[in-house]
Amino acid sequence: TILTKLARILRKNREEIGGAVDLSSGDRGSELKFSLDENGLPTKVVAKTEMEIHHTIAELMIMANGHVASKIHGHFPSSSLLRNHRTVEQNRFEDLES
Repeated sequence: TILTKLARILRKNREEIGGAVDLSSGDRGSELKFSLDENGLPTKVVAKTEMEIHHTIAELMIMANGHVASKIHGHFPSSSLLRNHRTVEQNRFEDLES
């Protein structure tokens, strides 16, 4: 769909500027789903099936958040609090990967 194509472009652009870190897919592991018993204790853990629509939705949510932040800052520049992420260097993941 057109939204999926847009999300792919947005993701690629974020990756190029160093603003995309994905710890939930690929060789870093999948998101996990826990089954709990009646006492709330885990009985089973399985990796969730990743679908492209999940990535599309996530990318569109990131775009929406950025748009809202821009609007807030535009209307309240002296009192808005915006979070900026520093670029993450790949070697900082070495301890997590081992």
